[in-house]
Parts: sequence; C-alpha cells; structure tokens
Amino acid sequence: MGYVGQPPAPTDITDVGTIVTGTWQATDLAVSHGGTGVSTLTDDGVLIGSAAGVVRATDAGTAGEILTSGGVGVAPDWAAAAGAGGTYDFVASGAIANGDMVKLNTDGTVTVTTALASPVQGSTVNTGAGTVNSSSAVYDPSTNRVVVFTEDDASTMDYIVGTVSGTTISFGTATAFTGTWALDPSACYDPDTERILVLWNEGGSSSSATSRAKVFQVNGGSTNTLTGGSTISNWTSTAYYNSKGGGALTYDTTANKFVAAYMRDSNGSGLARVITVTGGSTNTASFGTEYVWHSSDYAEGVGCGYDSTTDRTLFVTGDEAYVGTVSGTTLSFGSAVSHAFNYPSQTNYSKVRCNAVTGNMIVADSNRVVVGAITGGATNTSSWGSTYSTGISRPGLEVNSASGQFIVSGAASNTYGHQTSGSGHTLIFEITGTNTINLLNSYTESNLFETSSVAYDSTNQKMAVAWTINYGQSQVRIYDTGSPDVSGWVGAATAAISDTATGTISVLGGINESQTSLTVGSKYYIQNGGTIATTVVSGQEVGRALSATNLLITSGGIS
Repeated sequence: MGYVGQPPAPTDITDVGTIVTGTWQATDLAVSHGGTGVSTLTDDGVLIGSAAGVVRATDAGTAGEILTSGGVGVAPDWAAAAGAGGTYDFVASGAIANGDMVKLNTDGTVTVTTALASPVQGSTVNTGAGTVNSSSAVYDPSTNRVVVFTEDDASTMDYIVGTVSGTTISFGTATAFTGTWALDPSACYDPDTERILVLWNEGGSSSSATSRAKVFQVNGGSTNTLTGGSTISNWTSTAYYNSKGGGALTYDTTANKFVAAYMRDSNGSGLARVITVTGGSTNTASFGTEYVWHSSDYAEGVGCGYDSTTDRTLFVTGDEAYVGTVSGTTLSFGSAVSHAFNYPSQTNYSKVRCNAVTGNMIVADSNRVVVGAITGGATNTSSWGSTYSTGISRPGLEVNSASGQFIVSGAASNTYGHQTSGSGHTLIFEITGTNTINLLNSYTESNLFETSSVAYDSTNQKMAVAWTINYGQSQVRIYDTGSPDVSGWVGAATAAISDTATGTISVLGGINESQTSLTVGSKYYIQNGGTIATTVVSGQEVGRALSATNLLITSGGIS
C-alpha cells in the first residue's frame, strides 16, 4: 500500500538497520545487551562484574597497593603488597615475637632462629707420636678423618689418623714415612681427587737440605691408615722453608690446583709454585714454574690462602700482602700492600685462611691477627683492618665454615722461638663488621706449647687443635665452636605467635612490616646470632629495607 507524504518513523532497530553515525542518547545499555548498566564509572578504577547486575568500578587505590580477592561473594579491594603471595601460615614451636626471624622445622612448624651455643672445650688426647717438634693437621671429609703429620725428633716424619666423636678424638698408630731429619710439614686436602698433599724439608736446616712432597689417600674404616705415593724430591730450587703447621699450602677450588708458598734459602725471597695432584693408583703430583713474589726482605714463615669469593690467592710475609691469580699452572701477582703487622722479620709464622661466611681473609702471625678483604679484577689488591694482639707465638689458624668463627691457637710467648716454659692459649674470634673482629672466648693450656695447627672437621663441625709440648708429646684437643641455627630460615613473623598457635609469616616475596630501625635501601642478612643486620654473611641474605619498619623478603634459607 502506498503512502501520501512522509512515512511514519521506524520504532525498532530491525527497521533502522546498522547505526553508523550519531550520538547515543537513550537509556544506559543493559549488561544483558553488552553494556555496563551505568552512565559513569570511577576514574582510574577497575571494573567489577555482578552477574546480570550493573558493572561497578573500584576506587583508584593508593600507589603500591595491589588488588586483593575478598573471596566468593565479596568484591576485591586494594591492599598493601604484604598480603600478595608473600605470607604463609605456620604453627609455632615455641613462642615467637613480632618481627622475629624464623626457621622451618622438619615437622613443618617454625621456630625462632637462635644464637650460637657457647663453645665447648674437650679434653687433651695424646696422638701416640714420639718426641715431636712441629705438626700439621688436616681434615679429610671423604672419610671423616683428621690426619696429623708430625716432625719427630727421631728424625722421621710421622702421620697419625684420628676420628672425632663429640669433643674427643681417637687415633690409630703413629706411622713413620720418611727420615733423615725431616722438618716443617705442611698438609692440605684436595677435594677433587680426595687426596692429601704434604710438603716438608729434609736434611736439617742447612742449605744442603732438600724439599720433599708426598700424596696420600686416607683409608677409612677401622684401620685409620694412609696409602701414599712415591716421595717427590727436590721440587724447589732451594731448601724448602715454609710456615710451620700448614700455612704455606692452600687449594684453589676453581683451578683445582694446590698453591705452595715458601722461602729461598740463599736470600730469603718469597717463592711460589702451582701443584697438580693425580689420584688413582699413582698418587703423585707435578709442579709448575717457580715464581718470585717477594724479594724486598727476608720472608721466612710466609703464608698463603685461597679466597673462593674473588678466586684469588693471598700471599703474606710479616709486613706485606700480595694477591695472586692462578691460570693453569702459572701465577701472576699484584703489588704489595701493608697488612698492618709491619714486622719484616724472619721470625714470623704467618697463617692465612679465607672466611667464606663473611668474605674476609684472616692472617695470624706471632702475637697478632688481622682481617682484610681482597679486591679482584685487574687490581689484585687487598685492604686491612687494625691488628689484634693475641700474645701467641707460632699460631695455628682455622675457620668454622658453618658459623664463620675462627680459632687462633699457640704458645703464650713473645719470644717467637721454641717454648721452654709457660703455657698456651686458644682464642675464638668472630668477624663483626668491615675488617673488624671480636674475641669471643679465651682458653689457657697448662701444658707447654710448641708450634700449633688447627683442622676443621666440617662433618661434625668441630675444631681439632694440634700442638707439641716443649719438643715432646704431640697432643690434640677438640673444640665445639658451635654452628648457626639459621639454616632453613623462611621469613619473619607478622605478629607475635604463642607456642603451638598458628600465625602468619612473611616469606619470599612478602613485605614484613614488623621491623625497627632499618636503613632504607640497605640489604639485610641473617646473622649467626639469629638477628638481621647489614653485615654481609654469605648465603644468608634476607631482603632489602623499604622503610624503617618494612623489609622486602628477597631470599630464603630453603633451596
């Protein structure tokens, strides 16, 4: 049917067809038709659905907040980031204070990380060796044995193998393996071939004396014996005078090589060689080129120690330190740096050890100990703290690699010579800051001391201190210097938790808001005392301070 004039306006979208221009001025588009059901939404808000109901938006929130679910039937809302996947509920084993660092127990509960227990001193044990002048102690973790090499006054070099149990040690039979006036043993363990290398001087203290070396394998079980390769003679260009008690031999765990430091007999220069041990049935060693690293004054009693943090070896005399780098069987050295002893004399007996827990190097000498740090890279230099006076002559030195505490032990003498009267001391230290140390415990030995050496039993976490008594009996005493109770730490408590109650712990990725007096932007480490501080402890980083009270947890003690 036709129309006269204008047809009536369409009233349905099917009559209109596709809308391509114009402005929507009708009612709000319903959710059921793909709309929101509302005319306006909160600026910078996040849209939230409600089935067929209108869409709404959250408020903009505060900078740094994250959107957190409220669960079924509850709209999400903004909250501080501390609640975003960085918390976990645990049952407490023992009361936990707000902000305490906690560790995970084997039963799934958590407990407060606690301080080290006080050191325990065991009884002295005779090794069974004869009349002994000096000794060198070393630990073999593959067989869980302590081996003491002794310079016997009957002109032999002996070994005695011991087993630590609690704070005592039992030994096999002392066995001689060389003769002809053997002097000054230095022993060190190779973890790659599971062998022990021992160096010594044979033929007395004259220039006609010759250097000797031998590779040993520890026989475990009930035998407490060693199997050795052939003795290697004349491996130096001179008579071999080294630091007493193992301080002049160290192992580079990156290059898988030994490094030896010793003195030239003719003019007192400091020398060094890289040594490669072959295990298997041969039990032998090959020696690299001999290098001169110190020639300005007499260098008897030199020491060396490997720093796993910088992959460098530190060489020391009585007044100077040199940083060396191993490449294959070659060595290169940086310039000399004073390490604060300022004692350029032939009468020092330097020991060097690396404290991998704190990243420091420790040098113990007659009457002194000092802590420093190596700078690697192209500089190959070192920096040092102040000297601590120990009152100990011919010291032994070793580090508890679990706690970072270290022992200095030796004769209580300022004469730097062989002891004929008096007593000995064993001192236990900790590193407390940048190249600074603190004396924790001091023990007096009533017996007369001669040269001392210390081995760390990493399996039982005990120190075996070996010494000789006025050219006499060889003795060993076990010290339990404690181990940190921080392994397996998981985070910090967000509030106080009663024993057996369930509470929330800030874990990896969380922000703990219960700390005090933090330095904004600083990294914090869990200390061996169980607290946190900015003092670097290798492998024990906790997190970074976001404010004086907020700590972002960036690491955990469970791998």
